[in-house]
Amino acid sequence: VGSDGARKYSKNGWLTVPDGAARYEDAAMRHLLKHFSGERVDPESGHAHLAHAAWNLLAVITLKEHDAH
Repeated sequence: VGSDGARKYSKNGWLTVPDGAARYEDAAMRHLLKHFSGERVDPESGHAHLAHAAWNLLAVITLKEHDAH
């Protein structure tokens, strides 16, 4: 999921997204909602919604850890 995002946008660009933690939390929730509504695979990427949710949550953790230092 992360590699696809790097190709689509820019390498490590996710680190500088304005209000990134909140935006990635929102994205994680959207992917979880899609998964729990029965749509297992994101039609745009071909990856599981759970993989997207996991990547987004890891991004949130990383950004919040970075801000804590």
